[in-house]
Amino acid sequence: VGLARVSGRRAPRRSFIADAMETRVVNSLRQMLSTAAVPGATEVAALARIFDIGALMGLVVLCAGMAVNAAAGESIMVAFEVAAIAALLALRAVARRGHVRWACSALPVVLILLVVPASLARDGVHDSAMVGLAAAMVLAGVMMSARALIAFVALTTAALAAMGYVEMTGLVHNRF
Repeated sequence: VGLARVSGRRAPRRSFIADAMETRVVNSLRQMLSTAAVPGATEVAALARIFDIGALMGLVVLCAGMAVNAAAGESIMVAFEVAAIAALLALRAVARRGHVRWACSALPVVLILLVVPASLARDGVHDSAMVGLAAAMVLAGVMMSARALIAFVALTTAALAAMGYVEMTGLVHNRF
C-alpha cells in the first residue's frame, strides 16, 4: 500500500515523455559510471573499478576547480584544467577499450602532472593541491606494479624536492 493510497488520494500520473526522459538520463548515467567489462579476470575487473573511482573523483575535483578559477578570472588555470579533464577522459576511454592495466599505470602519472604545475602556479609546496600528491601516491600503490611503483615514488619525491628547491631559491614567488 503506497503513501498516496493511505492518505486517500491518488498519486499524480506522470507523462510518458517524462518517464522516457528520466529513463534515458538514468541509462546514460549508468553507462558513464559503469566499468569496463573484463570477463574472467577478477583482479583486472577490480582494478577497473578502482580506476573509474579515481578518474571520476579527479574529474569532479577538476570541474570544481575550473568553476572556482573561472569565477576568479584565472584563465591560465582554467585552460590547464580543461587539458587535464581531456587527459582523464582519454584515459577512461583507453580503459573502456580493454587496456585497463595501462590506464591504471598512467592515472597516477597524469595526477602528478596535474598537481605539480598547479602548485607551482600558486603557493608551491604550501598549496592545497599538494593533497593530490598524496592521493596520487595512494592510487599508485594500488594500481601499479612493484617496479613501476618504485619509479613513480622516486620521481614524485624528486618533483617534491625540486618544488621545494625552486621555492627556497626564490625562482617562484608565492605568499609564504
